Amino acid sequence: MQKYLKILTVFLIVAPSWTVSIQLNEDIQKKIEENEEKIRQLEAQNQENEKYLNFEEAITSTKDRISALEKRLNQCRNQSKRRQCKADDANELNKVAENSLKILACQKDLEAQRNESTNQNMLNYKNNEVIKELQLKMELNQRKLNYWRKRCIRVSKQLKNVEQNLISKEDELNKCISKNQRIYVPRTQNNFKSPPSSCLNLTKGVKQIQLTNGISFEAVCDGDGWMIIQQRFDGSENFVRYWSDYVNGFGNLGGEFWIGLEKLHLVTNLARHLLLISIINSRESFVAEYDDFRVGNSATFYNLESIGKYTGNLNVLGRNVNRQFVTFDQNRNLNGFANCLEGGWWFLPNCEDYNLNALYNQGVLWSNRNTIMKIRPNGIGH
Repeated sequence: MQKYLKILTVFLIVAPSWTVSIQLNEDIQKKIEENEEKIRQLEAQNQENEKYLNFEEAITSTKDRISALEKRLNQCRNQSKRRQCKADDANELNKVAENSLKILACQKDLEAQRNESTNQNMLNYKNNEVIKELQLKMELNQRKLNYWRKRCIRVSKQLKNVEQNLISKEDELNKCISKNQRIYVPRTQNNFKSPPSSCLNLTKGVKQIQLTNGISFEAVCDGDGWMIIQQRFDGSENFVRYWSDYVNGFGNLGGEFWIGLEKLHLVTNLARHLLLISIINSRESFVAEYDDFRVGNSATFYNLESIGKYTGNLNVLGRNVNRQFVTFDQNRNLNGFANCLEGGWWFLPNCEDYNLNALYNQGVLWSNRNTIMKIRPNGIGH
């Protein structure tokens, strides 16, 4: 009986504690459920919140709640040491921990999104800088292009002016040649008979000569096919002339003259020619004849290419083969012997020449009174 009374007494003492413990567990369960609901609301708010800001405050608040729950759990442990209470509290703590982990994961996602947004902004900024740089380069290139276009226009205008000036000078030169040098463009009318190409079969006097290459000029024919290329007899014509004069020719065809190196080159290279030189002074006369007289072009400075076989009593050009024609303003091979440049000639380096173009009454045998140089196609009798 006493035994049952003790049990009843213990039951009466413990029963209220159980009741209190059960009641506390229910309160804690409700609190936990309320906390879960609040956490869900916080998660919903965090998802709706733009850029997921202020997560640190939410974490701090959650930590505070966890601390409060831990305090309550400690109180629960102090009030009741039942395993069920511990298990429920542990489950609650696990749920809270899981929620914390979710919040941290969400925060990491936000940071990743922020970094991605920052990188995209940096990329856009760099692209904008590159675009600006390319635009500046394009503007600079466009300015350069405009500058060169304007310069090309100016150069084109200058070229047109130069071309017009050249045309004008060419016209003046043609007029000068036509007037002074008497070189003409051949006529091509069907009813006009072409001039002869040499003095063959022509009488003495000034005749129109037309070469096979179309060049036409006036020349002095001396009969029997001879064409006079140099003539001096009274010293009326100055033979100390510039290079251009000796190239184009000078003097009066009715008096003293030099036919011109360019004409000599053209004539002597179309056919083989004889050259006859006649010198008459106050005491005696000399003759020199060569059967293959030929003069080079301007590129060779009208080099004396050939004279052929010599006959006569004074070999005027015997040592002058392959010598360039020289004047006082075109001195190339005289090695300082400028004193012999009193008239152009195919000079030797030491000026030991029979210069038929020297100062009058000087040169050949010191008394050059009368000289004639004339040519004709080879193979014709005297």
